[in-house]
Order: sequence, then structure tokens, then C-alpha cells
Amino acid sequence: MRKILIPLEISPISADILPVIRHLFQPTDVELTLLAVAQPRAEPAIVVDAHMMALPPSLYGDSDGPDEEWEGYRKTLKENLERAARELRAAGYTVYTVLLSGNTIDEIVNFAEKRPFDLLALATYGRTGLRRLVYGSVAEELLRLVSTPLLLMRPQNNAKFIAPIIETSPAPSLEEQPRRIVVATDGTPHTQQAVLLAHHLANALQIGLEVLVTVRARAGAAHGQQVMRTTQDLISHLQPTPELIPLVGPPDQVIGQRLEKSKAELLVIGTFQDSGHRAEIGITAQRVVRAAPMSVLVFKGQNLVIKRILACITVDTIVIDSALQLAKALGAELQFLHILPATANMTPTWLAPDDLSLNMVMAQDTRLSAFLREILATLDEINMPRAALQIWRGDPLKTILAATKRGRHDLILVGDRANAPLFPGSLADSVVKFATKSVLVVRQRLPQ
Repeated sequence: MRKILIPLEISPISADILPVIRHLFQPTDVELTLLAVAQPRAEPAIVVDAHMMALPPSLYGDSDGPDEEWEGYRKTLKENLERAARELRAAGYTVYTVLLSGNTIDEIVNFAEKRPFDLLALATYGRTGLRRLVYGSVAEELLRLVSTPLLLMRPQNNAKFIAPIIETSPAPSLEEQPRRIVVATDGTPHTQQAVLLAHHLANALQIGLEVLVTVRARAGAAHGQQVMRTTQDLISHLQPTPELIPLVGPPDQVIGQRLEKSKAELLVIGTFQDSGHRAEIGITAQRVVRAAPMSVLVFKGQNLVIKRILACITVDTIVIDSALQLAKALGAELQFLHILPATANMTPTWLAPDDLSLNMVMAQDTRLSAFLREILATLDEINMPRAALQIWRGDPLKTILAATKRGRHDLILVGDRANAPLFPGSLADSVVKFATKSVLVVRQRLPQ
């Protein structure tokens, strides 16, 4: 019989793996071991969203819990394991239950490596947050540390539970939240500045603001509490006061999980702890930008005042609409940039309205000609000078960077219609990486 190890009590979706096991393996073919790890508290930890950690309040509160509460916690875990085991045994499976104490990852790895398991099966949040880029934190660690083959399952909307393994209070419904801007900070100075920028944008657009405070569990409780206090002090004088949401775990993962069903119109992020320069974004910010389902403003440098905006446009009007709205709300100067194809290694070149090559292109491309005339008509209607439309020729990325430098713009708008797996390597991805100014990746219109 194949021996399968199934860690449970890790997250609210842990039990989703059990129907998969029953579907893939007959009772006569496998021997199942259900494992849970009780995590003792070494020191007080930051309060987290209920759906982020399946731990009793005493394990992340501010005061030490009595020994009987710890024993009650272990008893609950054991009862939950036995409940799941009874369901499986009733279906004819051979099932053992094991309850350990200690660090979740360490205990699972040690237990799996010291026994002849044929498979380790786990439900993971792989489909959310980072989508297809990385797995959830526990699954990612196990992939690196265990030699046993892994079966990782992503939950589906119609997944059925064998038993309510995790018993926690439901998180507030994200579907009921009003439209808003979301900003993420991990306590570093640059992400804290991003909070101030997001507040300015929220006020200008007359929309609510939610601040996600992310701390890594391994950084320790003292660090997490310090980040929370610092952020609370930062927003205490802001009006209206933003909503503060503390999250614990890898920033890209917990931000992704929070945003998955959010009605946020815009996400604002700065450079997280894994980046040492304000003009460069680290891997955390890259992952968040790629996976976020909404528009994302990547704050670079330290200028919180947006005076000049460069909107990179194609025949898709989504960037145009957002740029006009944002410029009006901020009282910023706006310029549109349209780039014509060029030969390889051509130096980015601005084309004057009377440039012969521009007139030839417009004469040959009736769609482009109609589009540019429509833009000029729009500029006339809103009393913007026609010089606000700039036509350049050159490599798209090099041209955007050159035009930004020449115009001394504070913010670049670039459209993105690629889904998460296709975003890496796209023009929007390259602009986010290499621009020294803040970049707004437009995936939908800004709030009206």
C-alpha cells in the first residue's frame, strides 16, 4: 500500500486536499496519515486577519495564555484530525493521525523525511496572490526541503469539504467593501512614503483608502508590532483616516490573497525591503505588479507631488481616459506619447507636426491618422494645447525613457492587457523595471 502524508490545520483550505485523495486513490491502495502541528507561542505576535492564520487568539494576543488554553488548543486540533479520520475510515481507508508541536515547516519536514512516505499531499493557495508564479509559503518551503514527491492542489470554487477542519471566524467579506485605493507597506521608509502618496491620490479622486501592513512572521513579533505602531503614527493625522489591515506572511502572497476579490480600483506600492534603491523594485514588488488584478502605481524616487504626467497611448483608449481623469484630479500637466515603429537600434526621435516622415505614415495608415485626429479633437474640446500630443519614432522602451527624461515627467502611464503569466517581458513590465520615475500600469479605468 502507498503511504500518503497529509498535513492539515495549516490554512482554511487544508481540507480541500481530502476529496482529491479519495478521487485519485482507492481505499485498498493507500495508507493515509493526517498530520497537524500545534504552534507554541514564543512571544506576542501581531494581530492578523482571521483567514490568514488558523491559530487561537491567545497565540497572537498581547498577553500570555494559561496552560489550560494551550492544552485546549491541542485538544481541538486532535479532535479535528479525528473527525476527518472518521470520515475517511467510514469510506474504507486506513488512517492514522499525528499531532506534533513546534514550527510547522520543521515538524512536517522532519516527520516526512524520517518515514517511508510515497507522497505528501497538500492544498495550497497557488491560484491566488502570485497565481502561477509561486506557491503558498508552506508549499514553497516543502518543495525545497522534502525529498518525498508532492501533490499540490489548488482549490476550486465548487470544492467540497469532507469536514470543517479549520474552525475560525470568517473574514469580513471583501465583496461588500466599497470601491477604494489600496496601498501596501512593509514598514520600510519608501513604502511608508507610498502610503502618503496613496492618501493624496485617494483625496484627489474622492475615494476611500485601505492600508495593508505586511510583516514576515520570521521577522519576529517585536518587529511586527513596531511596523504597526509606526504605520499607525503615520496615518493618525490623515483625514479621512485610512483603514489599516495587518497581514502576516510573505508580502507578495498575503497582498495577493487580500486583493483577489477586492473591489479596489488602484494599488499603490513602493520598493519593499528586498530592494536597496528607490528607483529599483525588488522581486516582491515585481510579483505584486504582475499578479494584481487592478491598476498598479509603482512609486519610485521620493517625489510625492505629481506635476507632469506622460501617458503612453495606442489606439486603446483606456490609458487616455485614465490620464485625463488623473491629470484633472491632481491639477497636473499632461502629455500623450505615441510611438511609431522604427528600425533596429534607431535612436528615439521626436517628430514635429510638419515632419515629412510623419505625414507619410499618416497618409498610408488611415486608422492611425483617424486616431491621432481624434486625440487632437479631444485636446481642443478640453482646451489643452495640441503640443500635448507627441509623436516619436524608436524602440518603445527606449523612447518612453527618453521622452520621460526630456519632459521631466513625474509619472508614466502605460497600458497592460496581458494576464499574469504573459506580463513578464511585456512593455509595461519593462517600463516598471527600468524607469526611474513612478509608473502607473493601467489595467482598468480609475474610479469615476
